[in-house]
Amino acid sequence: MGYRISWLGARVPASRLLEAVGLTATDQPDEANESRFSVAELPTGWSIIWSNDEEWATLERVPTLSATVPTIAGMVDETIMVAFTDYADPTTRWFVQYGLEEDGVLAGSWPETLEPVIATARHRQAGESDDPDDSIDHVFEVPVEAGRIATGWRYDEAVFDWGRPVFMVAVPSAARA
Repeated sequence: MGYRISWLGARVPASRLLEAVGLTATDQPDEANESRFSVAELPTGWSIIWSNDEEWATLERVPTLSATVPTIAGMVDETIMVAFTDYADPTTRWFVQYGLEEDGVLAGSWPETLEPVIATARHRQAGESDDPDDSIDHVFEVPVEAGRIATGWRYDEAVFDWGRPVFMVAVPSAARA
C-alpha cells in the first residue's frame, strides 16, 4: 500500500493559505497526517496543506494567491504510480506530471532547472534490471522532486536539513462549514 494524497503550498503564513481554501488550523498535532487536512508552516517560508483526498489540491482552489505569490499543488498516488506538481507565481507557470495521460510518460512544461533531475531519473531508469520484480520507477520521482526543490519539503520524508515539519489538524472554517 502506498500514499494517495495531495498537497497545496504557498509562500505565505499558514493562516493566509488556510483562509484561501476555507480551512482553520486546530491545536491538535497530526503527526502521521491521518486527518483529512493538516497544515504545517515551514522555515523555508512555505506553508503546506496535506490532504488525504488525492484529488483535492489544485491551483484553481487558490487563484488569487497563485496570481500574487509562489503557489504549488501536488498529487501522488503510489498505488498506480501517478504524480503531478503544478507551480505558479506572478511571472511563471509550470507543471510536471507522470502517468496521468499515459502510463510511464513524463509530461509538462517545466523549468530548465528541472532538467538535471529528469536526466538523472531517466538514466537510472534505463539502468534498472530486467527483473519484473524490480518495480523501482525513477521517473515517477520527477514531479515529487520538483515539489521538494520548490518548497524544501517532500511528502514521504519526516526529517529535513531544516528540521521536522509540525503538521496540525485543519478543519473547515465555521463560516464555510
